[in-house]
Order: sequence, then C-alpha cells, then structure tokens
Amino acid sequence: MTTFCPDLELVYTHAHPDPNSGNGDNELLKPDVSVYDRKGQARSRPTDFSLLDIHIEFKSDDGDDPFSDTETPFERSTNQGKDTKGQITAYAVAQLATNSYILCACISRLLQDYTLGSIGRYCHGGNTTWNWYDPCRVSLAI
Repeated sequence: MTTFCPDLELVYTHAHPDPNSGNGDNELLKPDVSVYDRKGQARSRPTDFSLLDIHIEFKSDDGDDPFSDTETPFERSTNQGKDTKGQITAYAVAQLATNSYILCACISRLLQDYTLGSIGRYCHGGNTTWNWYDPCRVSLAI
C-alpha cells in the first residue's frame, strides 16, 4: 500500500478502541483498520478518531452487508446488515464530531469472495453516498 499511497499509514485497530469514543454505555469504537496521514499530528494510541482520515471495516458474511446494488430497496433489512450500518455510521459520527473535516470516508469490504467492496462518504450536512467497486476489475486509489 505504501507504494500507491506513501503519505497514508494503515493501522490494524480492531483490538484497540478509542478511549474517547463510545455512546455512553461503555461500548468504545474500534474500526478494523484506521488510516492516518503520515505527515499529520503524532498519535499517542492506535485508534484516534480525532486524527483518523479513513476507517475500514471488514466483514466475512454476505448478511453483514448493509447495502445491495442489485436488490430493492438498496438498504438491506437483515439484522446483521442493520448492525453493520449502525457500526459504520457510529464511526462516521465519531470521526466528524472530533475533527475538522467536512467529509469523511469509509471502506466496507466483504472478505467472503474478495469481489465486493463499497466506499462510503459522509458529510456534516448529513449527505451520505455509497459507491460499489469490484477490486478484481477496478484499480482503487484511496
């Protein structure tokens, strides 16, 4: 990844919650991977939503995918899908609430067959956009 994005640092943060995050019931937030600007502020911990540039979430089950590009409605109604949507929305809210970005990004990746991924963009105005990509056919530069 360093070859393609030399200024970005990817950190495995699944086991390292941000102590300044959470929703009041002691459930701290911890994306699978956090992406930081190598030239940005120094971090004192692996997960820091105030310095985070992109959060990445990996899922291994199709049922965990909150969105579908082939079904109507676009938002899936499975319990697992709803949980994932809530999870990545909580990450976006934490990221937007603690740093000065106008826009934040999330990459959601299904690991089951390595052929499905989506990129989400959230902004302070509440607009959310999701775009699908096939990593086997599309070169994705973050």
